[in-house]
Amino acid sequence: VLELDPVEIKQIKQIFKNNEGIKDTFTQYAPQLFETSFLMLLSSGAKKENFQLLKDMDELEDDTLSIHLNTLLEIVLNLCSTIIKVNLKGVEEFAHVLADLGLKRKEGEAICAVFEQQYLGRIAGINSAYEEEDEDGAGAIKVSKKFPLNLSTADLALQVNNPRLVDVEWEVVHTLSTKNLNKVFQPRFLIKLTLLTQQGGTLQ
Repeated sequence: VLELDPVEIKQIKQIFKNNEGIKDTFTQYAPQLFETSFLMLLSSGAKKENFQLLKDMDELEDDTLSIHLNTLLEIVLNLCSTIIKVNLKGVEEFAHVLADLGLKRKEGEAICAVFEQQYLGRIAGINSAYEEEDEDGAGAIKVSKKFPLNLSTADLALQVNNPRLVDVEWEVVHTLSTKNLNKVFQPRFLIKLTLLTQQGGTLQ
């Protein structure tokens, strides 16, 4: 379970206390704030106009609301960065985070839906980018396979003049960019060969 730093929680609550109306603004705009933050952190090369909340903020005539939303967006961005860093995987865990911020369960339902769709859904899509379907149609990640080449003990009585290949093992390594979770680097193939030497030992 992600436990927020008590100092950080205290600072956020102090901001709510010192700025009249900001807590109500947070409650009203929280789903959009979290949606925008996750999209900003998980999107590659997106421009400001791609985020509806940012466009709406630019068009606001209420200076107080604009200041509140900018402050809240900074808070939520930092929070979402922490969520991504610790790889939070459950809606229930996320609900505890919202409770720490003072949101009631009913108030947090819409935000949890955003978390499930915009974060968990996108992460699942990234993780399944190279999945292959099996015979039943179910997706399964296949990153490693081993092909043993069983030689008969009577095969030349294992008397060989040159090293003989007796086993092949290969792996496919997928690497995510640490700066952009949407980017999956080109797969790398690692191949391990096991050879039988003239002395009867093995060499890899």
